[in-house]
Amino acid sequence: MKAILPSMVLLCFANFATAADWPRFLGPAQTGVSAETELNLNWEKHPPAVLWRYKTGSSYSPPVVAAGKLYVFHRRRNEEVLDALDAQTGIRLWRHSYATTYKDRYGYSNGPRGSPTVDGDLVLIFGTEGRLRCLEASDGSLRWEREVNREFNVPQNFFGAGTAPVVYDDRVMINAGGKDGHGVMAFSLHTGKTLWTATDDAASYATPITLDVSGTPALACLTRSHLRVLGIADGTEVCAYPFRAEVNESVNAASPVRVGDSLLITAAYKVGSALIGANSAAEVWRSQTALEGHWATPIFHDGYIYGCHGRHESGADIRCLDAKDGRVAWKSPRGLGRSTLLMVQEHIIVLGERGHVALLEVTPNAYTEVSRRKNVLGHPAWAPPVVANGLLYLRDEHQVVCLDLRPPQQ
Repeated sequence: MKAILPSMVLLCFANFATAADWPRFLGPAQTGVSAETELNLNWEKHPPAVLWRYKTGSSYSPPVVAAGKLYVFHRRRNEEVLDALDAQTGIRLWRHSYATTYKDRYGYSNGPRGSPTVDGDLVLIFGTEGRLRCLEASDGSLRWEREVNREFNVPQNFFGAGTAPVVYDDRVMINAGGKDGHGVMAFSLHTGKTLWTATDDAASYATPITLDVSGTPALACLTRSHLRVLGIADGTEVCAYPFRAEVNESVNAASPVRVGDSLLITAAYKVGSALIGANSAAEVWRSQTALEGHWATPIFHDGYIYGCHGRHESGADIRCLDAKDGRVAWKSPRGLGRSTLLMVQEHIIVLGERGHVALLEVTPNAYTEVSRRKNVLGHPAWAPPVVANGLLYLRDEHQVVCLDLRPPQQ
């Protein structure tokens, strides 16, 4: 068994607004972990107040927060829409929209899946039909656009395009799924010019993450068929690991998770989980049953992995795994369904798909639920929670709700 080394460095992004913002999918460090402190987590004594609700069109896209604005991406009638709201009040500041004809072939939402990404004064969105747009954060005006599906002959994925843009320095990268070497692509952040393309893999619904591999900035991308680690400079492949269900109608949807010098990947459809060396694709361990993460990205903390297991609502639970060998430390009672997680102040906020919210202590010893708020949202609530500047943002398919986690006034 290989040891899990702690030396892999995550890449920081100086252009993101403040440490308390949540400017992209899974937060500033792409870990699902908030660095905020002094939040009110004593919900039994001080239940968090609902500050506002904002009705949206249809979407599973998580919101992001930067520089006082909350950005929510959704679909209204025949348009994909990005709304910029005042993050404190929920009042709309501006709206950017464009026409779409996307229709989901499986009867799910016709709206976008991937979250916006904010970098400094720019906001990026990647819609269901593969339209990549770069907007001015000040007013939503268009800086540049690429019609990725049309330009690169990308076939329609099961549920349309569904990952978030990833920014590093002066480039934006997407899990595109194009043929003839256009599976993963990098564009200039400021002009939209194509910088490099790589792989022939079909796209997944797993947003890539950035990392440092042996001193080289890299992108870890879980495509429909492989985990691929690519150099950010030019797309050169560092290593690859096959990871795919045997049935065709299946998806990889959870992002890779940094675990020391390794990467955790997980999927449902009887695929399970694996811990893979980030610079060699060497298998540390693999299990078909320990954790089947459908779309929720797990969280790694102090040697343990916390994640939601199960493809279907009826059999889903929360689990804790020992990261060194994949051993299951505990399983939660069932009842929250397929859930998404966020960690803050040694607690995990769990959003169940029926709109219930649970607060857990982070411990490998046992499932420890300290509070639960029922019916905060409706069904389906499939987007992960967001914490920014003392406020908790949750969304279901048709609304965003803001809860106050700031300490109660004395």
